[in-house]
Amino acid sequence: MNPFSLINIISSLIFIALGLYGYNAGRREPGSKIYRPLLLVCLCISLWGFSFAFMHSARSREEIEFWYDLSAPGWCLYSALFVHAVLLITGKEAALRRRWVYILIYAPGMIFALREITGSLYAMDFVRVGHGISE
Repeated sequence: MNPFSLINIISSLIFIALGLYGYNAGRREPGSKIYRPLLLVCLCISLWGFSFAFMHSARSREEIEFWYDLSAPGWCLYSALFVHAVLLITGKEAALRRRWVYILIYAPGMIFALREITGSLYAMDFVRVGHGISE
């Protein structure tokens, strides 16, 4: 197994465990709304790492592109979810009562993820280096 793949799989499992721990701890706290965005942040990062684990081990360009496209929602949406979590942590919940704020936060990540899945947003080519793939 590729060493980068192993590192990515281990980090994915750690982020799943962190997300589930935070979700369960947050659900027990009355009035807490932070646990859902933090779980989704951890799941996005986990998807990103899991996909890259298989991307580094891929044999063909089609496999590489498949795993890279599968990782796109992870690396495109985690920042929006993080901003959502920060607004909740800092007590700026009033801003989240307006629907357009959600559009402002999540639309760029969704557009970028769809753009990557349907075409090419970031990586134009992939080069095999050392033990894996570089964009």
